Amino acid sequence: MRSKELTTEEKRMIEGMKVLRPKEGTQSKIVKNWKQIQSEAERLRVFIQKGEFGGKYTTAFCLAHAEVSESPMNFFVINEEVQDGILQKAFGSWCIINPKILAFSDPVYWKEGCMGFTHREPKNTDRMNKVMAEYYIPFLWTWRKVRKELKELPAFVIQHSIEHCWGRNIYFRGKEERKKEGPFKKMLLKPAATILDTQIIELPKYIVEEGKVDKFAKQNGILAPYVLVDAHVDDTLEEILESIVVTANEKKEESKDLK
Repeated sequence: MRSKELTTEEKRMIEGMKVLRPKEGTQSKIVKNWKQIQSEAERLRVFIQKGEFGGKYTTAFCLAHAEVSESPMNFFVINEEVQDGILQKAFGSWCIINPKILAFSDPVYWKEGCMGFTHREPKNTDRMNKVMAEYYIPFLWTWRKVRKELKELPAFVIQHSIEHCWGRNIYFRGKEERKKEGPFKKMLLKPAATILDTQIIELPKYIVEEGKVDKFAKQNGILAPYVLVDAHVDDTLEEILESIVVTANEKKEESKDLK
């Protein structure tokens, strides 16, 4: 096990390095060669072993460059000492470059945290227990490609890290994924020829529960016929209208198939 105490050189290497609050949507740049990231990767290697994180977590399994840099490159480092070096053995290196998943199987729930949110509770996360991964690792003065099957912890680690490289994280994923989880709102909508003429208003929950939608519509100047729409709280009017059109078209196709 490496000493936790920093040498003078190590202190110089990681001076100013800290885990940043992840920026959603900032994708990491593809690495073109090992020399391009060697210095930064070696800094991150020292930081994950001997840096201070604060919050709930004192040890990190892995850290993507996106977690410490405003201009992230597409790589992450693993903690070589976690569980007697299980990650080092599984990946074949301490630095994983341009990772991607080629195939996956065996969906599971895995409770995981994130070093960018050290004060939040771990979250039950959808993961794949087995993945076929492809990535590059440092080799002599250059790098080499690796393709191998990863299971359990190493599989979870690469999925978590790839999400960071894509500008996503376990607490705030892509917009479409967030919409599946809610929260939702009930909208009263009277479509018109143009978006500007379309009438739309959010319904208080009790109005729907008490069956007072017609009365509420009249009070707000929305005359029948109108439609009730379940919308995500982040949906814009354009997105709500688009979803109605898509749903209508899908129903038309279904009726054609039935005939």
